[in-house]
Amino acid sequence: MKLRILRVGFLPLFFMFCAVTVSAGDKSGIFLVSPMFGSINSDIKYTSHGTGGTNTLSDYGPISALMMMYTCPDYTLGSMFHFSKLNNSTENGYMFYGLYYFGKESDIRPMLGFYADYINVFTKMPTDDIAPLLSLNVNTSIWAFHPIAGVQFKVGKQKITPFIGYFNEQVETSMTSEGMLIGGEIRNGFSANSSVSIDYMTVGVKAEFKITHFIRFDTKVYVRLKNGEIPLYTTRNRLDFLLSKQFGISVKYDYFNDKYETNSFLLVGPVFVF
Repeated sequence: MKLRILRVGFLPLFFMFCAVTVSAGDKSGIFLVSPMFGSINSDIKYTSHGTGGTNTLSDYGPISALMMMYTCPDYTLGSMFHFSKLNNSTENGYMFYGLYYFGKESDIRPMLGFYADYINVFTKMPTDDIAPLLSLNVNTSIWAFHPIAGVQFKVGKQKITPFIGYFNEQVETSMTSEGMLIGGEIRNGFSANSSVSIDYMTVGVKAEFKITHFIRFDTKVYVRLKNGEIPLYTTRNRLDFLLSKQFGISVKYDYFNDKYETNSFLLVGPVFVF
């Protein structure tokens, strides 16, 4: 598993290196780097050991991230690494994506894309929420793979791309506890592991708006659909204020609705353009 993480984690860096190399000789493309800081809110669903019911642990804290993106008329490569320290949890992960547009620049262009996410969350449950257990540590790793296909429509300076896709989510969870206090002794400690793979169909839209020469807005909204389950919504948004050709301010807001966890975070930071 460690080797797998290292290999997948190396891919975004490798593609970003390729993007920088290409951009050096490609004047039609730009490379963006943005260190960002903000806050994150997380709701984690878990099953109570004492009652067997489903509870939700709400957590929040600061988040830091590094966003990188290379874009040109034919394709876009992007990546974002993030780390957060919440009240009861630590969360880190990254996202990598690539989009390719077929044919010459025109009002209508077919598109193929691929998104990959990895998130690791370690949570130490508050004692009051897990009684009669003395402790409960939950480590969750989430892998998400999301290939998409769509058509880009260009209207003036604006671009709108409806798409459909396939979403596979793999959730690996380990739970450990020292047990409970019985007769003055700690007993019934346990360790449990579980692995779940879930498949969805996705429907969504990606849009790029050039509000003014210096203000750009990029948004993506999609819904994950599975027969017999409630639809899950995700939105990723970025607003850029370009103060010059090489520098600007970027604001990012993401909301990710998952079967086991819901995350929302707001990030702000400088953006450097090359």
